[in-house]
Amino acid sequence: MAGSNLHAVAKEAGVSVSTASRVLNKAPGTVAISAATIARVRAAANSLGYVPHAAARMLRTGRSRCIGVLGAHPSFFAARGHFTGEIMAGLMRAGVELGYHTTLLTGWEHFVAGGDIHADLGSADGLLVLNRDLYQNPAHMDTIRRCRIPVVYALEHPDGDPDVVYARPDDEQGGRLAVEALRHAGHERIGFGRNREWQGIFGRRQRGWETAMRAAGVELRDDWVFNETPDPQCVAELGLTAIIGANQSIGRTAHQVLADAGVPVELVVFGHLDERGAPLQDDPAVAHDLAGCIARAVHQLVGLIEGKTIDRQILAPMAFHPSTTALAGPTR
Repeated sequence: MAGSNLHAVAKEAGVSVSTASRVLNKAPGTVAISAATIARVRAAANSLGYVPHAAARMLRTGRSRCIGVLGAHPSFFAARGHFTGEIMAGLMRAGVELGYHTTLLTGWEHFVAGGDIHADLGSADGLLVLNRDLYQNPAHMDTIRRCRIPVVYALEHPDGDPDVVYARPDDEQGGRLAVEALRHAGHERIGFGRNREWQGIFGRRQRGWETAMRAAGVELRDDWVFNETPDPQCVAELGLTAIIGANQSIGRTAHQVLADAGVPVELVVFGHLDERGAPLQDDPAVAHDLAGCIARAVHQLVGLIEGKTIDRQILAPMAFHPSTTALAGPTR
């Protein structure tokens, strides 16, 4: 009986039409509805084949129960690999738990400087920004700041704005933990590899490295930090015996370049954990629960949408994981 209407559902469940509507549309109210009543209304709707009309529900409640998720480019979501998989797991887990749908937005290249972001957002109730490069473009950030719906940043966020809401890993803590693990293994001269264009996330990780090294009484030099690919001769002359990669790709590339040149160094990278808490990479790593961090950002966003009090700035803790390769200490 697909044509059955809300009145029929209410009569079948023995409740008022307004109560049936609140249950089926997940609408807030001043009076709580008991779990037994909710179960009775849902059972009646299932029995009668009643499905709420999305457009009508949005007109009544002012909400679509949908969030928009913004990456840099369609390839951000289309890429195969653990990173994207854990992000999608976090989005889906929180969305199902909270009763919200997720719309993947194709990217910032569709935003016109000075234009209206809502043309691309459709009926989304809020915006989750995932891209770590997006905020570096002033025109794009200006567009997002003028967004008339709640915005939350995940993994990366604009620095210097106390009103920004975000959930991200504690990158500085990760830098400190990486240094502590390497020093415990006997390393004293530890380099840091990063992409200099990503000032936010990689800058924070570098600051953690600097803080821990200085706390250990090590006098740092500018050439202990390299931009993605180190010069093997320089590394050998500096006497670096270990490096920290700001992500797995940078760390592994640097490690391979040095190994090919016969310059042995020990490697620790920044990485992620899977839903069981196991590292997603074979290298020793400082890692955090990526899916869990994304899920917490979704909870923040839904909290803003629904007018709830939330933790506005969340730092996900990192931990050192030796993975399948134990740190061996200096070899030269």
